[in-house]
Amino acid sequence: MIKDKMIEKLGEQIIKNSCLWYPDGEANLRYFAEKFKDKNIIEIGTCYGLSAVILSEYCKKVYTMDIKDFQEKYDVWNELQRFNIEFILLKDNIDKKIKIKELIGQYNCSAVFIDGEHWYGQLKYDFNICAGIENILVHDYNDTHEEIKKFIDELECEKEIRGNFVLCQK
Repeated sequence: MIKDKMIEKLGEQIIKNSCLWYPDGEANLRYFAEKFKDKNIIEIGTCYGLSAVILSEYCKKVYTMDIKDFQEKYDVWNELQRFNIEFILLKDNIDKKIKIKELIGQYNCSAVFIDGEHWYGQLKYDFNICAGIENILVHDYNDTHEEIKKFIDELECEKEIRGNFVLCQK
């Protein structure tokens, strides 16, 4: 498992802000990543890049973006020789909107994984700028993250829930 390997190499702190921290987090992400096999995917919220590693095992290319640029993600990607991940440093939400539209148009991204800000308004914004993408996977769908749960519950789409992931399909 990636989680165990990264803890051994870089310490437990590397996974604390990752979906891999949760029980079955890696298995659940792998389950959904299999659905995006050989496709291009956008990830909103990179942190240390561990989710991108899992996605890169299944997806043709992972375009991951964040407003922070942690060096640790490059260490992880180099250690695991992941060369189909591209990091995009964002300035703000307007920059994010522009980049996502470019990625959808130029690289035919058919899925997005949202694990960025954990409040209602930002999740709604991210969903809106991803209009046109048929598969939107969200992390932290649970009672601890009430605003995420509330937003997702209000959506009218097909939902598949596994652990604290939810896949919304249009």
